[in-house]
Amino acid sequence: FLHRSHFGSRRVRRHKSDFLLTINKQFADSFEACAEYHRRASGGTWITADLIRAMDRCRKEETDEVRVWSIELWEKTSGRLVACIMSLSVGCIFHDYTTATFVRDERSAGSLLSRVLGLLLERSGYKLWYWGFKNSYMNEFDAYGGEMIPNREFWNLWEDQLGKASPADLYCAVAPGQTLDLAVL
Repeated sequence: FLHRSHFGSRRVRRHKSDFLLTINKQFADSFEACAEYHRRASGGTWITADLIRAMDRCRKEETDEVRVWSIELWEKTSGRLVACIMSLSVGCIFHDYTTATFVRDERSAGSLLSRVLGLLLERSGYKLWYWGFKNSYMNEFDAYGGEMIPNREFWNLWEDQLGKASPADLYCAVAPGQTLDLAVL
């Protein structure tokens, strides 16, 4: 499933000032929070402690070919992590491998984070945001240009990006160690 951004929803405009966004601020802790969320929600998870350590090593040993990301959404008033998207990128292709929404309320933090990330990916030079297998909760994004692409087409795009230096860089949107106040978007 390929996602294209649409930032301008009423919900985003109404609630964006409630949140801050960071990138890789607490990678391992955020990934562990995703694992715990999925364990509670479905009784198990594919996310193991070994995987978290391995992905964190990949993040720290960053290369031009593969980059590893934790996109974290924080509630301003409480300082708590409310949603995150764990992902990686190869060239100008961005691929999330797990997401979690820890606070579920009328603000729809997970949906808001997806929309904001779409905008940031476009601004940072990414050309494709691959969501993997389409689940029913993704239907709300169909109106924003998401489309199914055949598996072989995706892998051809992926292989084409391997080994290429990419101008796409999410740190152009939010620098390492910095916080983005969504109210400014």
